[in-house]
Amino acid sequence: MLVEISYVYCYGEAYIPPKDWKYSHNMVNRLYYIHHGSGEYICGGQKYKFKKNRLYLFPEGAEFNVISYEDDPLYHTYIDFEVIPPFTYRKVFEMDIESDSFLKASCGIFLEGAKMFSEGGILSDEILRRGTAAGLCFANICYLCEKITGDIKNADADIYVKDELVNNVVREIIKNIDKELSVKELAKQFFITPNALIRRFKKKVNTTPYAYLKKLRINKAYHMTQRGYSAEEAAHACGYSDASSLLHAMRDFKDLK
Repeated sequence: MLVEISYVYCYGEAYIPPKDWKYSHNMVNRLYYIHHGSGEYICGGQKYKFKKNRLYLFPEGAEFNVISYEDDPLYHTYIDFEVIPPFTYRKVFEMDIESDSFLKASCGIFLEGAKMFSEGGILSDEILRRGTAAGLCFANICYLCEKITGDIKNADADIYVKDELVNNVVREIIKNIDKELSVKELAKQFFITPNALIRRFKKKVNTTPYAYLKKLRINKAYHMTQRGYSAEEAAHACGYSDASSLLHAMRDFKDLK
């Protein structure tokens, strides 16, 4: 199955404070690389120790906490990304990059590229047009994501949404994140009734089309503000009329199911 990676948000090497550190939100896929330090993550009520030279995939919907040890704090690089088809997989996946030379090389390029966007750069088509370095970084991020999801597939065959209509709706939502988009319009485009679309989408993705669009908008706005954009700029880029509407939506995002 061809995996499409979209809206990659990249963070360079950073320090994790020595305390319980809650994931900012659980509405995006996150790929971690641990440079050095000691710590653990808690997922599903179980504690797991981080290992060096590992990639960790925390799929969308996987609630977790990261704990960094005070005497040897963690330093990490991570990327947040969307994937089409969406994951149905909810377990943390670990990969040893030392076991695959090409994977190790790709991870190295990703880490170097992450330094270019250490303030939370959004690697999109706009970034790709700026030069080959960004393009190479994006290509290797895509490879890492496809490699790790491919390994998950070998371990657990049912990890993606397999409904073509639902995946096409997801693609349309991502494409129009900054535009007015209603369930009625989506249903008309795909020759299905609004109620039938909502039922089918929720069955596969565990949320409604509108809630999915809202979480994408909030994710993008969050990362834009992390990069220094104003709330007003982020609002207009993410389909909101003004900063007040965006901030109101962000206060409510935890209620999305």
